[in-house]
Amino acid sequence: MRTLPQAGGGSRDVQLILWEMAQARHLAESAVFAGLVEEELRNRVEMSARAIQQAPFRVLVAANMPAVLVEMAFISNPEQETQLTSDTFKNQVVQALLDAVMRYRARLQGARRP
Repeated sequence: MRTLPQAGGGSRDVQLILWEMAQARHLAESAVFAGLVEEELRNRVEMSARAIQQAPFRVLVAANMPAVLVEMAFISNPEQETQLTSDTFKNQVVQALLDAVMRYRARLQGARRP
């Protein structure tokens, strides 16, 4: 427990928890979403056999929802850097991400229906 100041004066006690623990409830849904993203990307672009990796990536830690990090190429790799300049490649990636988001959304909406 920790006492923190409040806007407008005064203070309140809050219980602090680690971000990793706060995000634990989203891990399963993040894995589902990541699977959909991988499926859609594999249908369009060449990918590593080990495409999905689970780790406490710093950029995702504060996301209070299911989240994934997508890294499609590295500019330190000349072949991949060239790929990133291709409109065809970029359009394929964007379409794959859009389709994955739409599939995930449909899955969520289906789960909410009686």
